[in-house]
Amino acid sequence: MTVLTRFLTRLRIKAVTREVARAESLRDIQRIAMHRHADKPALTTPAIRLTYREVEDRTLRLVAAWRAAGIRKGSRVVVLLPDEWPQLIVRFAATESGAVLVGFNPAHSAALMSRAMDELAPDLLMIDLALMPEGFAAQHAAAGCAPIWDCNPGGDLEAKLAAADPMLSDEPIGPEDTLALGFTSGTSGTPKMLALKHAPYLHSVRLLLLNLTDPPRDRSRTLVGIPLSGAGSGLVLPTMLSGGQLILPRAYTADALIETLRAERPSHVFLTPSLLIDLLDHPALTTQDMACLQQVIYGSA
Repeated sequence: MTVLTRFLTRLRIKAVTREVARAESLRDIQRIAMHRHADKPALTTPAIRLTYREVEDRTLRLVAAWRAAGIRKGSRVVVLLPDEWPQLIVRFAATESGAVLVGFNPAHSAALMSRAMDELAPDLLMIDLALMPEGFAAQHAAAGCAPIWDCNPGGDLEAKLAAADPMLSDEPIGPEDTLALGFTSGTSGTPKMLALKHAPYLHSVRLLLLNLTDPPRDRSRTLVGIPLSGAGSGLVLPTMLSGGQLILPRAYTADALIETLRAERPSHVFLTPSLLIDLLDHPALTTQDMACLQQVIYGSA
């Protein structure tokens, strides 16, 4: 990198840092990223490729569809989705609208989800029906709970987006507003509900920007090798702020990562230590497969 390029990169990162320092919520940061990088590639998955403008369009259409269904700031939306484009669009729409997400994954049992429904009294469930635990649908229907939007391809989500016009939220969101509700049991015991606010996430992004020694470049292409329902979500905002591209594999396995390395040639990859070991030990992995990578980031386990 030339001296001039390094200087210009520092100027860009300082400008972004100032904007993030003034942000009151993650919505402010999300809007900055969407507008700054509108025509750049934002998301690549096995099913779709979207620019930032296209991501924003789907996000704001979902905000409008939610508003029509009575989902506003503070409404609780349960999410059970695979790591495909709906997972991110739902997250972005919640950040924009102030809706509070309650995330589940396929490992959660019908009993836990049903108990959570009783405690949370959610307003809407966004679910890929293929992931719904056995017995949950019957329990949910018997309890007369919130409606379920089917997020399978060709389901309710795509129909709602097609019928809605994009709409920015006009509701104020601040650092002390709730971003999400989750369940944790620590190392043992019965899972307990935990409220997450905007403030700590804002602080995390600010610390990241202040401590970067190698700032993200506009053309960074990050392969996310950890589920978005877990630590993988930590890469989303930093990548978006830099105008980078998120790449999701078909599965979190060494085979799937090798396929994606060969097809997409990412510049960065984020994965767990155990998956990194599996990847490096894989007999099909070649030096050429890894030659595209500028940085390997691992952690969370």
